[in-house]
Amino acid sequence: MIKCRIVQLKSNHNHIRTSMIEGFCQIKPDIGRSFSMFSRPLDPHQDLRVFRSSPVKTIRTEEDGLMIFTTENSTYQWREIL
Repeated sequence: MIKCRIVQLKSNHNHIRTSMIEGFCQIKPDIGRSFSMFSRPLDPHQDLRVFRSSPVKTIRTEEDGLMIFTTENSTYQWREIL
């Protein structure tokens, strides 16, 4: 598992309840695949929070490991947390 953080930079919808999610993913964002991760729940009566994007269309990787990826409706910043 990879500990990571995503930040929604822009979007044309409001399906995500918070603009930042910190949790775990099995694989880094990959073109053509939906990106999925899980984290602590926002609702204390739930077991976990699951995030799943639409398929990734583009990825730009910065020198410091920061990734910017776009989907059909949104742009996200992804970073591994060490």
